[in-house]
Amino acid sequence: MTAPTANPDRPTQSVNLLNVVTPFAAAGTTIAATLTFAAFAARYHWRLEQACHFRVQYFWSLLLAAVVLRAAKRPRIAALALIASLTNLAVIAPIYWPTQSPNNTGPKLRVISFNLLRDNPEHAAVTQFLRHEQADIVLLMEVTPEWATVIETLGDVYPHQKIVSRSDAFGIALISRHAWDECQAIDIGADDLPTLVAYFRVDEAPFIFIATHPLPPGSRTTAQERNFQLAALGRFARQASAATILVGDLNITDFSPYFGDLLRVSGFRDSRQGRGVQASWGPLVGVEIPIDHCLVSPTIAVRNRHIGPHLGSDHRPVVVDLCLPHH
Repeated sequence: MTAPTANPDRPTQSVNLLNVVTPFAAAGTTIAATLTFAAFAARYHWRLEQACHFRVQYFWSLLLAAVVLRAAKRPRIAALALIASLTNLAVIAPIYWPTQSPNNTGPKLRVISFNLLRDNPEHAAVTQFLRHEQADIVLLMEVTPEWATVIETLGDVYPHQKIVSRSDAFGIALISRHAWDECQAIDIGADDLPTLVAYFRVDEAPFIFIATHPLPPGSRTTAQERNFQLAALGRFARQASAATILVGDLNITDFSPYFGDLLRVSGFRDSRQGRGVQASWGPLVGVEIPIDHCLVSPTIAVRNRHIGPHLGSDHRPVVVDLCLPHH
């Protein structure tokens, strides 16, 4: 009886595949490593600030490249890939660090923030989701006149509605189970974009709810205008007379230095802290980034936070459970 012999083609096939993949891994490492380190100069040019938002993608692609290049016996560029990958990990990791939340006994709130996408045809799926989640306050963005009509049908569940519809991508709506004392559409910044500021009192616990949607940083001018609006929001929140919640598609990730400026000026905490990246926007799976935010005053406890399902938009809903300080 003759013993079976190994397939002689397998090692050759493996070597051939490695030979094919290695040049792509080396080229990808050069690009991703360059972007990784260039992103630290985000304050100096708006293009570099754009590069800083994709830290998660850089981390995984560079880690994979490091493995391939090490197997291909390219130790120098493999080391570069590993160093750049770990650099991105060092930037990403802090959002996973647990934080101590205040032990509040006040009213509990469920908040939803969702950029609808103005041309999104999934009206029924969106309204079904909002009915099912039973949120207390919902912020909706890219509200067109057509979407405004859809939102009004939720009046039996969310009877208090402030809708500022527009034909562009900056219509905005705030709908709530709770009555507000006052809700204003104000212009914070120089862009003629509405920000909604609502003053609530739930079970005698006062709080301020700020809903906003700055311009995306698609050019030097719009990047500057977004930064100006975020800075103005930070100053507004710092002077607020009650615990404050800032919610919206801020068109920025926590990897940007301007996001850090907003937290420092306002005194807010990121509701994602200790819960991870929770990417909410992206045209393709795998390139999603966290630009939809819920920031809160330190006196507000964050009980839970998660990203909702795909509902026809390039964004996914952000669902946050909060607990107000007892008043």
